[in-house]
Amino acid sequence: MTTTTRVPTGRRPLGGRRALMALLAGAGVAFTALPAQAHTSTSATAVAAQAPVPSSKPTPTSSTYGTWDPHVRPVVQEVAERFGVSTVLTRPGHSPTQSRAADFMVYSDRAKGDAVARYVIDNAARFRVEYVIWKQRIYLVSSGSWRGMEDRGSPTANHMDHPHVAFRPA
Repeated sequence: MTTTTRVPTGRRPLGGRRALMALLAGAGVAFTALPAQAHTSTSATAVAAQAPVPSSKPTPTSSTYGTWDPHVRPVVQEVAERFGVSTVLTRPGHSPTQSRAADFMVYSDRAKGDAVARYVIDNAARFRVEYVIWKQRIYLVSSGSWRGMEDRGSPTANHMDHPHVAFRPA
């Protein structure tokens, strides 16, 4: 389960959520407004919870790749198998969309997370990667560099236990 916790501080952090949204919007990322409860959901949908797609192959975590867009499915499979990632998640409200985002859960194995992030970035053109979030930093493929992010209040929300990969549309 992924839990997002909001920590009220009484002030807006420099480079906070609005700055991130502006940065991503400038890179061409589209956003969908969601009700507030969607941002604080404590449930993450594992691949196994999705309806099967007849032509899809099994992942290490499920029986199908039904959650992701067709161009994302083989990337999820390749990365999960290459690095032994046994849990890959997405959820409603995921950025950029549920079907174009994947969380490669590495938990406390930071070396594995580093390797996943590096591999995805090195293959960004082939994989159609838009951005990667890992260890409270975001890598925008369009800029070719990492930038720090504000504290979101928990290790999972700060992407300390999983690289988040966002894909461009097909």
